[in-house]
Amino acid sequence: MSTPAPKLPADVVISGRVWELEVRDGLNLDEERAGLTQFSRGRIVLDTDAAQPRTMLHELMHAAEETLESDIPHDTIAALAAGLADALISRPVLAEWIAARARGDV
Repeated sequence: MSTPAPKLPADVVISGRVWELEVRDGLNLDEERAGLTQFSRGRIVLDTDAAQPRTMLHELMHAAEETLESDIPHDTIAALAAGLADALISRPVLAEWIAARARGDV
C-alpha cells in the first residue's frame, strides 16, 4: 500500500519573507516554462501538468534571489535547481535531516 503524497504547503518563508505556493491549471505559459514567480505578489505558481520537483526548486531559487537581492544568472538557477532536486529525490530523508538540524532537534 502506497503512502499518499503530502499536500503542498500554502506558503514558505525565505529569509523572513512569506511566499505563497500554488499549483493550478491553465497558466498558459510558453513551452519552456512550467512555473512562475510573481515577485510583487510574493507568490510562486506552478502549472498542474508541469508541477515537478525541479520546477518548484527553480522557482524557490528565484524567490530567494529576489528576497536576498542577488543577481544570479538564470542558467545557474536552472542547474542548481536540477542538482538539488536530484539530491532530494534520491534521498528524501535528506530534507528531513536538514529541517531537524535547522530546528536544533539533532
